[in-house]
Amino acid sequence: MTNRMVTTGIKGNTYGSLLRRQIMRVKPSVVGLAVAYVSVFGFNFVKKILDEGGVTEVRLVTDIKDCVTHPKALENAIACGWEVRVVDNPAGTFHPKLYVGAASFGELGDLRDLSLAITGSPNISRNGLLRNGECVFLSVAPHSRITTAARAWFDCWDAGKPATKSRLATYEREFALRNRSRVPQDMVALGVVDKIPAQSAGLPKKNVVPPKRKHKIISEV
Repeated sequence: MTNRMVTTGIKGNTYGSLLRRQIMRVKPSVVGLAVAYVSVFGFNFVKKILDEGGVTEVRLVTDIKDCVTHPKALENAIACGWEVRVVDNPAGTFHPKLYVGAASFGELGDLRDLSLAITGSPNISRNGLLRNGECVFLSVAPHSRITTAARAWFDCWDAGKPATKSRLATYEREFALRNRSRVPQDMVALGVVDKIPAQSAGLPKKNVVPPKRKHKIISEV
């Protein structure tokens, strides 16, 4: 069993590299992700790690109340076969950062034979994975059974509602409206977007062709 507290992004290492090392080390069959925020880059980055690690099933539960998690990230997660739930009803923000691996999920979404648990401060975003100074607690215990980490995961999963098409459509509209009042630098800091959109004197750069409707990430309707 390995239990340790570590920092990432402060002395050259990153949370993304730590997560990859542990997934490759443990090779869990299933992974549960309970985080406050998910960006498009963050989803793609984590998906690549889990695919490389041979993970066969992924479940994601995340906050949408703050309109920070990107709807395109959720849409992509569902499209690739992840089971996704969203949370929008606590008095505050749904704010965990829990990454767990196990042999399988039970019928209710609980974990069987937990083998990996990481909890701390990183969200599934470019900054959280590659840039921020973060702190995490890591526990690796192959073939362990009932643990507090498994119960914590189930509490998070049980708090979410299925990310249905209608629920995501409503959220996409709210997300677009909220972003109209956000400063670009704040959107990057929060992980809403992964880089500041190209601008020139407050206007889009010349020769930039607007995306077709089907290619837009953020709905304007």
